[in-house]
Amino acid sequence: MLIEDKYILKDSNPFKMQPYEEATINLELEKNPPCYSTLLTGRVFDRDSPISNATVAVFDRNLNPLFHTTTNEEGIYNFINVLNPGEYKVVASAKYYSTSTAKCIVLRPNDVYELSFSLKTNSALLNGLVYGKILMEGRNMAIPDAIINLKSSDDPNKIIYRTTSNNNGQYIIYDILPYKYIMEVKKVGYLPFNPIELTVETYKFIPLNVNLIRDSSNSTGTISGTILSHKVPVSNTAVFLYSLNARGNETIVQVQVTNKYGVYLFSDVSNGSYMVKCKLQNGEDFQRNITI
Repeated sequence: MLIEDKYILKDSNPFKMQPYEEATINLELEKNPPCYSTLLTGRVFDRDSPISNATVAVFDRNLNPLFHTTTNEEGIYNFINVLNPGEYKVVASAKYYSTSTAKCIVLRPNDVYELSFSLKTNSALLNGLVYGKILMEGRNMAIPDAIINLKSSDDPNKIIYRTTSNNNGQYIIYDILPYKYIMEVKKVGYLPFNPIELTVETYKFIPLNVNLIRDSSNSTGTISGTILSHKVPVSNTAVFLYSLNARGNETIVQVQVTNKYGVYLFSDVSNGSYMVKCKLQNGEDFQRNITI
């Protein structure tokens, strides 16, 4: 005769007894949940070949994870007396394979449910992958919006793959056909980077960080704007760029004249504090403080 627990083992918190003390310890028992005899079993395979170490995961109807297991050398998995009767969704996955669709099942008491999965090779990872960060040399700062090109080693003028770094300097290029490539990285304001030769192979993930050097000779900026009078652009207006020192003294460093659309542009402006003023003879004055 099978003897089963009716209640779950309950324990109290640790306590100390003092001499002549009368201790009272109350415990509230919880009923042991019923144990149903259920079996979910099946096979994970690629065409006719079993996939070992594949993961089979069981979710509730809202895709909240509950249990998972792995397949044996024959691609077989089992959930024995683990799942209570009810509705579940089951998903299978394996390294280098795409995740299967979620299959809905309904388990009943003392039921055996067979569910197998045929996985397809993950085309995105079947080929190679290159990833890493674009950083500023010596400062370990991320460089966003850098352009990363992969070119064929046979034709360096032909770009085959291209991406850009994100705000954290990260980039990734996947599904790269196995071959020999030349990788180049470009970013305005940084010195040209010596191209890197790399060999991409099937299922090969290549980590590659690149450090760029700031181009100090190309660190200047521009100042531009529009001169208006009563919301109408004013052409042929003289615009003056003043530099401001620590004491607030003003020195004219550039002069421009607006075009027919009232637009002016100062180029090759170094870091510092500036003020822009404009004047049309016998006309109106305009000024604005600017810090670069």
